[in-house]
Amino acid sequence: PIWPQLACTTDALSSGGWMWTGTRKPQPIERRMQAYYETIGRGSGLIVNLTPDRRGIIPNDLVTAAKEMGDEINRRFSNSVAQSESKDKEQVIRLNRTKTIDHVVLMEDLSQGQKISNYTIEVQVDGNWKTIVEGKTIGHKRIEQFKPVTATVIRFKVTGSVGENVAMRKIAIF
Repeated sequence: PIWPQLACTTDALSSGGWMWTGTRKPQPIERRMQAYYETIGRGSGLIVNLTPDRRGIIPNDLVTAAKEMGDEINRRFSNSVAQSESKDKEQVIRLNRTKTIDHVVLMEDLSQGQKISNYTIEVQVDGNWKTIVEGKTIGHKRIEQFKPVTATVIRFKVTGSVGENVAMRKIAIF
C-alpha cells in the first residue's frame, strides 16, 4: 500500500501538537501546500491543527495562515483549462487552444472499489506524445504536479489495474 506521508501529522499548518502548549507559529505557505499535496492530493484527509489557546480562541495569525492556504488552493484549482467526466480508461482531452499546464487532478469512480494501479499522462508536443506522469493508484483523488508544459492535447491511460470495470470519475487540467 501507498500511505500519505503527512496524514497523521498535526503540524502542517503550525508548529505544535494536538493540545495548546504555548504560542504557535504558522508554517511557511510552501510547507502547508506540500502537506495539501501529500494528503488531499493522495486521497487522504489533512489535520489542519487550528488549536484554540487557553482562552478558547484560535490565534489571529493561525486564522490568517489558514485563509492564505485556502486562497492558494482556490488560486491553483478553481479554474481548470479543461476537464473530462468520461469513465473511459483511456482519454484524449483537447484544450481549446495552446495552454501551459502544471497540474492534473484525477478522480477514480469508486462505485465498484478502487481498481487503478498504474497510469500515464502524456501531452502532445510537436506531433509526438511525451510522458509527463507515470503514476500509481488514484482512488478518491490524486493531484499530479509537474514542471510546466505547453500543450494542446493531453492523453490519460490506465496501464495497470486490479480486476475489471475500471472507470474514471473526473480529470481536470490546470
